[in-house]
Amino acid sequence: SHTVCSEEGSAARALELGVRALRAKELDRVLVGGVELAGDPRLVLPGASARPGEGAVAFVLKRLSDAERDGDRVYAVIK
Repeated sequence: SHTVCSEEGSAARALELGVRALRAKELDRVLVGGVELAGDPRLVLPGASARPGEGAVAFVLKRLSDAERDGDRVYAVIK
């Protein structure tokens, strides 16, 4: 496992790295996550945002052929 830090693009970069590892057959399953903690009032400039938001997401990635073989529910396909 490792952590990716690329400002607001961190989650997208982590997703890209996970997809690359699957395509290269380096891994068979990848857990990708992202967290945004912009809601800290110390990080918001006065008047810049009425409602700063926070959020988190996690994806389990597999090659489509493996997911179908295993009977997994597929929510989306990355092309």
